[in-house]
Amino acid sequence: MKNIKFRTIIEMALFLLALFLLFLLLMKSGVGKPETLSDKVLFFGGLLLAIFGVLGIHEAGHLFTGMLQGFEFQLFVIGSLGIKKEDGRVQPYFNTDISYFGGVAVTAPVREDTENANKFSRIIIAGPIASFLFGLICLAVSLALAGLYASFVFITGVISLAIFFATTIPTKTGVFFSDRKRYQRLKTAGDEQQVELAMLRVLGRYAQHNSYVVIDEDDLNILMNDREPFIQYYGLVCHLCRQYESGGVADS
Repeated sequence: MKNIKFRTIIEMALFLLALFLLFLLLMKSGVGKPETLSDKVLFFGGLLLAIFGVLGIHEAGHLFTGMLQGFEFQLFVIGSLGIKKEDGRVQPYFNTDISYFGGVAVTAPVREDTENANKFSRIIIAGPIASFLFGLICLAVSLALAGLYASFVFITGVISLAIFFATTIPTKTGVFFSDRKRYQRLKTAGDEQQVELAMLRVLGRYAQHNSYVVIDEDDLNILMNDREPFIQYYGLVCHLCRQYESGGVADS
């Protein structure tokens, strides 16, 4: 889990660095350049907020697609702000888990259904689609604006499109499968589909209850027997945490 959090910190740092370089390029070009110190502070501060807004659009694509298909809301987090369902009630909370800072949305099926794999695949691909459409809208709107407003909206659109490409072009981002690859795995019947479904159930249960005890051991066995080293590792860590929380002795 520490590796996941470290990777999240590195990705956030690289993302902020890329944003800063884009900001410098904009300043050098002179297009929509903030002239005063207060303008620069507001502009750059606004872009930081725009990052979370763009991530929110991406996660909202996942969230609303799940709910439109009859899935139950469980969790929505962007940065330190979160909403979760707990004890039958939806309530806001302050997120301190840095691995969730980049955004997470969880919806869960209310019953077992043979169509759940297809529904999950639509949920997965909806995030990149939302990012792509929002990016295009921002670029189009920026053409009708001028000055700082045009620059701000344009960069917001570029960030959204960057998220789209980052979640669709590569097969993996680090040790994780991209949204596009996960969509393909969910659409193809077989072992990979079962692993993806098990992973989604594990993540959903932990996100909802903040506990490993409620995770189905059968799902963990599926993960631990997968051929991907990281998925095996993740399943094993969850298995050991589940045993620890249950008061048992961890297997060696």
